[in-house]
This record gives sequence, structure tokens and C-alpha cells, in this order.
Amino acid sequence: MLLSKLIDHYALHDLHKDRREGDQYYIESAHIPINIDRETFFEVPASLSDIGLDITSTDKRYSIGEFGFESLIPSGDVSNDYVRGEAFLNEDGSKPNVIFVHGWRMKGFDRVKKIFHNSIMNNLGWNMYYYTLPYHLERQPEASLYSGEFMVSANINRTVESTRQAIVDLRALIQWIKNNKQGPVIIIGISLGGFTVVNELNPFFRNPQNEQII
Repeated sequence: MLLSKLIDHYALHDLHKDRREGDQYYIESAHIPINIDRETFFEVPASLSDIGLDITSTDKRYSIGEFGFESLIPSGDVSNDYVRGEAFLNEDGSKPNVIFVHGWRMKGFDRVKKIFHNSIMNNLGWNMYYYTLPYHLERQPEASLYSGEFMVSANINRTVESTRQAIVDLRALIQWIKNNKQGPVIIIGISLGGFTVVNELNPFFRNPQNEQII
């Protein structure tokens, strides 16, 4: 019992030092979806006609830069509603495409890159896309105290909608890659990114049209 209390205290007070003092609790029941089919809720409303690619450098056989597109589930926040990420694209168009989804409160992709990046770049040559979750990194609004604060909070409506935004925009990116690249799509999630991939995209995997997604 004592050890459990010590762990809880560390997690709540020391692990994450940036904490908002005010109460964010908010719920508007009329706008909370009830008894709605999961696939209907996470349905992609329209295909991405294209995504912006800003290539800034090259390394070995890679073009390196950033990708971006307007969110298909707008939140009303300008910073959050433009989906951003890093792209590492091999000149061999037949290579597999891996999408990395980071964890909650992450301030960058460094931790994810330490695990996978060099091995994939040097040994496999896959295309890599680092996808930014809502309200994180460059999508963090000015009013947000830390990266990811507004994605998971006591504001129930915003948490539900940001989860929907994360899934729908990720599905749209997957579809764009499938339509414009030759190799299969592989998705790797860390922490909140893993929750997003495993729990919410699982029905998407079972669709025969998405059989190339691993």
C-alpha cells in the first residue's frame, strides 16, 4: 500500500511538473455522441486530394522535410486544425511506408526516433511519416500550458472530439499513402499513440480494402 501511494505521488506531482491550477471540467451532454456506431463516428468524410510536402534536405537516398494538411475534423483552433509531421521519403517508390504516432505530452519525436529511426533508415530504407496528434507539438494552442494538455483533459467534449480528430486524420493520411505510394502501410504507436492505433483503428484493419495495412 505504501509503495503504491509513493508511485501515485511521483506520477502526479513529480513526473509531470507542468500542471494547470484551474479546473478544466466541462461537459455539454447534448453534444456527446450516444449509441453511435464506431465506424460512423470515425468515418473519413472526404479523401485528401493532396498533402503539402516541404522537402528541406537530403540524406543518402532520402528526401527529408515536413508534411501537412487541413484537418478533416476542425476544432476551431487554427494551430490544431493543420495536421503536421515529419517525412523521410526514400527515392525508391516501392518501399513500405511506416507511420509513427507519438505519446501524450511528448515535446518532439526524439524518443520515438531513438527506438526506430536509424535502424529503419540504414537497414530497411522504408518511408517514414511522424504524425502529430491533436494539440501536441506545433499543433499546441497558445493557451495550452504544455504539449497535449487539451487532447486529454477534464473537458469531456473536447477530449472526445480530439480523439475523433486524431483517428479520422490518421485514416485520411493512410488512405493518401495507399493512393500515392506503392508499398504497404505500417503503423507504430507509442503510449497514447499506441492506444490510438490498437484500440481505435482495429476495425479499420479488418476492412478487406485495407489488407495492405500492417
